[in-house]
Amino acid sequence: MPLTKVNAEGVNLSDTFAFTGSVTGAVSGSLGKVLQVKEVVDTTPRSNGSSTLAFGDTGIDFRITPSATTSKILIHTSGVLTSGNAYFIGMTYNRTGTGSVVNIGHSVTESASFPGTLLWMQRDDAVSGATSSFSFSVLDAPSTTNECRYFLGWAVQTGGTAYLGRRSSDTSLSCPTIITAMEIAG
Repeated sequence: MPLTKVNAEGVNLSDTFAFTGSVTGAVSGSLGKVLQVKEVVDTTPRSNGSSTLAFGDTGIDFRITPSATTSKILIHTSGVLTSGNAYFIGMTYNRTGTGSVVNIGHSVTESASFPGTLLWMQRDDAVSGATSSFSFSVLDAPSTTNECRYFLGWAVQTGGTAYLGRRSSDTSLSCPTIITAMEIAG
């Protein structure tokens, strides 16, 4: 017999209600929880003068060991980049720890023909000394419980120079590159 209340003005929480049946569509309470956080604050001024358009390792990295193969790694990166004379500068992340180096950027189409994929790109029309702040995030699914190394990669248009965490003219004014990584239960 179904429960019927006529002229309801509210629910009396002291009443006892019986429930039979099942609830569908419910998710586990642990999905989406932050399981661990890693932060890197790099204050080393860096430069990249490239004779080829290929992603090089900036030297900024972090290591994280996912607690489950279903975990996701959310990475947020911010900093300052200056063009010496580079027309295009691109940034991406690469991951090791799953048997090979995996690029975790996103596909991009650009006349500079960047290799692989990008997470951030600056096109400054070759204005020497143009300084830009950058900020980008990416969600990765490494599908492993092995320790993973994520390293920030960058590519500079052939023959150009870029500076990370500093101005092109000097190193007296520097700005940190900050990486915050979180393991998210999945």
